[in-house]
Amino acid sequence: GAFSPVSSNPSYAFSTLLQVRFIGGSFVAFGTSQYSGAPAYVLTSADGLNWAAPVFTNTPVSVESLAFGGGRFLSADFRTSVDGINWQAPASPYFSRVSGLGYGNGMFLAVKTPYFEPYASVATSADGLAWETRVGFGAAGLAVHGGGQFITFKQERRANSADGINWTSAPFPLRYITGAAYGDGRFIV
Repeated sequence: GAFSPVSSNPSYAFSTLLQVRFIGGSFVAFGTSQYSGAPAYVLTSADGLNWAAPVFTNTPVSVESLAFGGGRFLSADFRTSVDGINWQAPASPYFSRVSGLGYGNGMFLAVKTPYFEPYASVATSADGLAWETRVGFGAAGLAVHGGGQFITFKQERRANSADGINWTSAPFPLRYITGAAYGDGRFIV
């Protein structure tokens, strides 16, 4: 169904818009408040040109990386939401630091960023709640899914996997990648 936020709080100020997704026939954009510890905000649009008034989430949530699949959102702090506004905290975050999230082939994929290491730990989940660490390692950065493949990117490396377990790594011509998407049969970085 179409995404439709239902509540707002005008007492927070807007800051940075971080994520835009096309879900259920609507564009959904997520951003952060300029105040530390404040809720994130959500905007929606049917056409990408005209946007509804911002709606604040029920709790602070890390929207630096998001995935949507199986009818729910997953945030970088492992919170889940079915509407993008009301978020549930995990019993315990699976990783302390997530650099990339993706959804494809019926599962969420989380990439953990290790400091000063070129490869990352990877975990998968069918529902965004119960997680399993995988033996394979992707590149320690962004994660995106398309064409039956997960692809992760980080500083001149990319890794791809069809199952989130077995990864193939290769050089990549770009060092600093701040976003990646898949559409119309192509990956865009």
